[in-house]
Amino acid sequence: MVFCGMARRDIISWSTIIAVYSQAGYAKEAFDYLSWMRREGPKPNEFAFASLLSVSGSMALLEPGKQVHAHVLCIGLDHEAMVHSALISMYSKCGSLKEASKVFDETKTNDIISWTAMINGYAEHGCSQEAIRLFEKIPSIGLKPDYVTFIGVLTACSHAGLVDQGFRYFKLMIDEYRISPSKEHYGTHITLANIYAAKGRWEEVAAIRKLMKSKGVIKEPGWSWINVNDHLHAFVSADQSHPQSEQVITVLKLLGSRRGDAWLEACSSKEVED
Repeated sequence: MVFCGMARRDIISWSTIIAVYSQAGYAKEAFDYLSWMRREGPKPNEFAFASLLSVSGSMALLEPGKQVHAHVLCIGLDHEAMVHSALISMYSKCGSLKEASKVFDETKTNDIISWTAMINGYAEHGCSQEAIRLFEKIPSIGLKPDYVTFIGVLTACSHAGLVDQGFRYFKLMIDEYRISPSKEHYGTHITLANIYAAKGRWEEVAAIRKLMKSKGVIKEPGWSWINVNDHLHAFVSADQSHPQSEQVITVLKLLGSRRGDAWLEACSSKEVED
């Protein structure tokens, strides 16, 4: 490995190797490099700790995450924006929303990264009102929501079924903040459209679909699977790629007819006799 063969390792090389292993999901290796860094290298910086907190959160490693938290407290890096937001995300993803909220409340400075992390934490845990309450406070403290912040508040609206409010935030994002929607934004917007449809509000559904079409967004079809004689068959709505699709459609039409009811009854009777 290039890193091991380096004659001199600076803070950038140490932080990079820890980040690489963290991003790849190799938590043990990332923590091993931190231990090595503390023994023989320079003092770890906010980039190294943020990487370790990230992998702790993504793999729900609460205890290692707590150890990193204790270490950053000791060396005074807990109020660095990068570390602070990573702590909030780590605790949220590990299911400890109370600790995430505590870290957020203890902040001495306001930054949109930490606010976004807390909004997303609330949204992911179904605490929609708390997420929306935080989002509404953002302008009053002199911050501007970014595209990730809007993902959080749209997710919160989606989980709570607040379709009108979600659509208002979506338009606010485009019209006032000039943020172009990404796939993630449309992912929550598709959910909102489905909620509209469930409530029979077809005009709103049509408006959302028209907006998505104008932006070139295509909703990916949902796949279904069925196992027949230990062979897995996958299909989507209106799919005709299967070699026996015509026979399948014929049987489905038969099942939907009155003759289909009689056929099912005859089959059931035969099974009982057998």
